[in-house]
Amino acid sequence: MISHFSPVLPRLAQEQRQLFHAVLRQWLTAAPAPECDKLILARERHAPGQRCSMLTLVRSCFMQPALRADLPESLVHLLVQRQWLAPAQQRRA
Repeated sequence: MISHFSPVLPRLAQEQRQLFHAVLRQWLTAAPAPECDKLILARERHAPGQRCSMLTLVRSCFMQPALRADLPESLVHLLVQRQWLAPAQQRRA
């Protein structure tokens, strides 16, 4: 278990939450099984036995560059492409 996971994050604006879920839905419809498995493994690694939303998981991983590598690259790319979090928000989020 990695202890870097931080489920306590400031609230995002509603539009940022909606954008995240729209991007996640789009990604899930096109992602190959190994990419989906990587996301599931990241959740199991960073929040074992916890109730954890995908939004919380991804935001926590975005906060720490070492943890971002645990996320599927195609999901990270799509979130960055859609400007889900501006660089300053990635550090503070």
